[in-house]
Order: sequence, then structure tokens, then C-alpha cells
Amino acid sequence: METDARVEVLFRGKTARVAVGDGFAAATREAFANELGTTRADRMTFLASGGVKIRGDASDEAFRRLIGKRKVMLVVGDAGSGSRREAGGRSRGAEALREAREARETARKRREIESRGERPVTTSDRSKAWAQTGIVGMREIGATAIDERVFALGSKVRVLDYGGNALTSVGAAEKVALLTEVSRIVLRDNALGSSGSMPWNALARASQSLTFLDLSGNPNLGASMTGFDSTIVFSSLRTLNLSRCGLTNACLVSFSFPTLRNACVAENALAEALPEFADSEHLEVLDASQNAITSIPPSFGAMHRKLHSLNLARNAVEAHGVPASFLANAEALVEFSLHDNPLSTAAFREIEGYESFDARRKTRASKALDAKVMLSKSVFDEGIDADRFERFT
Repeated sequence: METDARVEVLFRGKTARVAVGDGFAAATREAFANELGTTRADRMTFLASGGVKIRGDASDEAFRRLIGKRKVMLVVGDAGSGSRREAGGRSRGAEALREAREARETARKRREIESRGERPVTTSDRSKAWAQTGIVGMREIGATAIDERVFALGSKVRVLDYGGNALTSVGAAEKVALLTEVSRIVLRDNALGSSGSMPWNALARASQSLTFLDLSGNPNLGASMTGFDSTIVFSSLRTLNLSRCGLTNACLVSFSFPTLRNACVAENALAEALPEFADSEHLEVLDASQNAITSIPPSFGAMHRKLHSLNLARNAVEAHGVPASFLANAEALVEFSLHDNPLSTAAFREIEGYESFDARRKTRASKALDAKVMLSKSVFDEGIDADRFERFT
């Protein structure tokens, strides 16, 4: 380490002098140990003048770019909070908190039942409730297959939730075809993915009432989404979550979602051009963060004039990857996250259509901006770097 090459690192109002070189991020974390706690290096970002931006898990050689910089700012967490949003706007943190509360409540009720000497609710008991309510709730019970009694109920099933289990298959196509009135399916965090594990054609044909489909967290699901002879149309689907499913661009080619409003394809293996969702003219929210996307298709803005939120944080988008027509044609767009991309703030503001886009989002947050208060990312996010307060203070 070069002991004479030190910089001042600022974090939450405190300053520490840290030597630039080997182990810079670790030394910084030690200097701010009380404030950072157990924060991982990959959630640390160092900002310096001249547009220097270095992630905490970068190479030691990368940190030598800080030599000669008078001050360095440390930012913790994903540079854009939008990268943690699920389709529909719910953050993963909120979802995790809700699930933790549900788990605690379930455990509490089970303890109460056992303390009274009563028999816990069994699958047999649940099946009676399924028939009465149409809601099949079997989340996180260690199931490896969907109960046959679910398919026997057929059109009575309105909600099917087998999230957080160990399913390797949804079931045979002829059984899935019986669920003709199901409107909400949650199969997230299972082990779906082998050929035939997801009877896509049967599901699309049978479920004309299906409006919500969550398949997130099935890391090999993408393997079941290619090789079809014809297009698979989900005619009523409004919300789709395919995050963490091992998707490539080829996985979406054979699917059509004409009524889709909210879509999440975050944390996959999408590369080069952003998937077009060409038939989804009603699309309003799209989260494609944490992929390897480099560009937005030239026609994307014209295709999706109702789109108001696009999250491309933690991809590989540069200035030439945002076509001149996009911001101009995406007339409803007010949220556009490009945090942790190579695109610079200056280049972003030079893109054709930026001024009209900026005017729309400032109008949306006008009360907070005029008062110069509550300028959190949820109120106004510049969309690209940490200087979002600069123009309003």
C-alpha cells in the first residue's frame, strides 16, 4: 500500500483519512465500523470529482484512480432504490418484512394450538376451506408437488399459492387445464425449471381469468421457456414476476402478454437489447434491473406510451444505448432508473427528449420540490447518480 497516498473519505458527516491501494474498501469499512456494521463491499460505492465512481468490490488497481483526489464520498446501498422494487412497486424489503411477520404469526398460532392440546390444522382441513373460499394457501410447507385435491376442485380455485416450497413441476398439462377460473398464481421460490415442469400452453389456454402470476426465484425456469412452435398468449395477465429465473432474451420470444401492466424480469441473464414486450401496449411498470442490458430498442417508447416507470439499474447501458426517440415518445414516463450503469449524468441530460421527461417528473413531484423538503428517492430520484439534490438546493 502507498502510505503517502491518502484521501479523505466522507460518510454520514464523518471524515476518515484512508490510504489508497491494497485493501482500500476494507480499510474504509474499518474506519467507519460503527456506522457501516456488517455492510458488504459490493454495497459500497466511492464517488470523487471527475466522474470517478468505484464499487467497493472493485480491484485494488481501480482504487488507485482516487490518488490525488482531495475528498471521496462513500455511498452505501444500491445507488438506486428502484433496483429493489418488484413488479407493481413493492420493495423486496417490504415483502421480506411481511413474510417474516406472517411466519411469526403462524408459529405463534401453532404454539397456542399445541398448548391447548388441540390438533394442528392438516391438509385435509385445509381442503375443506379451499372448496368454500376458492383460495389454496400452501406457502412454505415443504411441499414437493401440488395436492391432487387442488386439481379436483377445478374451476372453484381462484387463488393458488405454493410459494416457498420445493416444487419441481406444476403438474400434468391435462390437470392444469382444469383450473379455468384461477386469477392469481404464486409459485415463487421453488425448483421449477426442467423441461415439462411448467405446462405453459395449458396454463395460458385454461386460465382466461389469470391476472397475477409470480414465478420469481425459480433459477432454472428459463430452460422451460424456449422451443415452442407457436406463440403462447396470456390474454388477461396484468402482473408478471419472472425475476431470478435464469432468463435470457430468447425466453420471452414465444410469449405474448396483451393486457400486461406490471412486469419484473430483474436479476436474470438478459443481455444486449431490452426485451420489447411488443404486444404489451398497456405496460406501465417494467423492472429489468440487474441484468446485462446495453440498450433500449428504438421503437420502445412508441410501443409503450403508457409506461411511467422503467428500472434499468445495474446494467451496462451507455449513452448510445438510449435512442433519441425513447424519452421523446415515452410520453408517460416519470421514473427512469439508470443507477450503476456506465452512462454519465452529463450524457444522460444530453439525450434528446430529456427536457420533456425532466419536466414531467418535476411536475409530478412539484410540491416537494417547491418546498425543498422530503427529497428522498421515493419523491424524486434523479435516476442516475448521487447529485439529485444539486438543482433544487
